[in-house]
Amino acid sequence: MSTAPIEGIEERPGGAEALAVFEQVAAERALEDLADWQERRASWPPGWRRHAGIGLSTLYLTEDEFNGLMEAFDRLLAPYLEQRPIDDVASRPVGSKAIKMSLIAAPQEPTAAEAGRKKPRATESRAPAKDPVGDPGPTENPSAGPIPDPGASS
Repeated sequence: MSTAPIEGIEERPGGAEALAVFEQVAAERALEDLADWQERRASWPPGWRRHAGIGLSTLYLTEDEFNGLMEAFDRLLAPYLEQRPIDDVASRPVGSKAIKMSLIAAPQEPTAAEAGRKKPRATESRAPAKDPVGDPGPTENPSAGPIPDPGASS
């Protein structure tokens, strides 16, 4: 699994359309895998059930943070993909199971409340604005700094 689209496909004639079809088919297959898991879940030991299923998060990230996070996912998976090729049965540890992993990352349009705020230019800095509903939110924390890269060595 790579979290990056097929390199350069969007620049090729018909590439954007091909990528959209690929993503749609992949998402449909991921939903089929989830439905299949839901039917089998009760018969599996708790250790396998603990982290299986679906997780949802909404994160407020800069473009650089988003790209770094996706690259960190790739780095976390890379050793397993490289050391245990899908067609190399001998490379699989005893007791291992095939785990189908899907990651859907979809940047969102601003909410109505966010759309009404003046957007600072990249070169401008501004004091944190108060959220209209009184929640300062994660993007409005003046003490918030960059979040460390989980895949980077310390």
